[in-house]
Amino acid sequence: MTDRFPSCRTIRLEKAALRKSMAGPQWESRSQMICERLLKTPMYRQAETLFAFMSVSNEPDTDRLIRQALADGKSVAVPKCISGRGMKFYEIDSPDDTIPGRYGIPEPASCDDSRLRVIDERTLILVPGLVFDLSGNRLGYGAGYYDRYLADDPYRNKLMIAFSFQQTDEIRNLGHDIPVDWIITEDKTITVNHDA
Repeated sequence: MTDRFPSCRTIRLEKAALRKSMAGPQWESRSQMICERLLKTPMYRQAETLFAFMSVSNEPDTDRLIRQALADGKSVAVPKCISGRGMKFYEIDSPDDTIPGRYGIPEPASCDDSRLRVIDERTLILVPGLVFDLSGNRLGYGAGYYDRYLADDPYRNKLMIAFSFQQTDEIRNLGHDIPVDWIITEDKTITVNHDA
């Protein structure tokens, strides 16, 4: 009997290759559409703090989102990997306030306790990933940093930004994968009904 779910590795490789193959102008145009769509949402407008990731490897461009959030008077924090495969979020004043960290991903340059931020009901969290389905399930890069960090997050505040070709029919949720509450691509905004 064959498994109706493709392997996580297979689907990650497929979507990563598609994303990598995007030409610069196409990536920039689609990223801009995602940014404009996100900025119009009530979840963005109501958020006081944005937890963002620093985009790499043709992920949707978060630099423009971070700069706009700061211009809109929001606090912005980005993650730093810590020992034990965990992470913490530290406030930045600009995307330029980062240095290369683990895996070559930019991390906050200043990580003193005064800049440490924790999730509350007015925080919107941008979650990265390679693949998503319409139930809010996602596949990240396999290390589980976000799943561990968000395991105890009680708020409906998790938003994945991705390109439309990163969608798949269904992802097997193995129980430790934390689903998102919204997904925004260049052509749609999806609100996930976790009660369905």
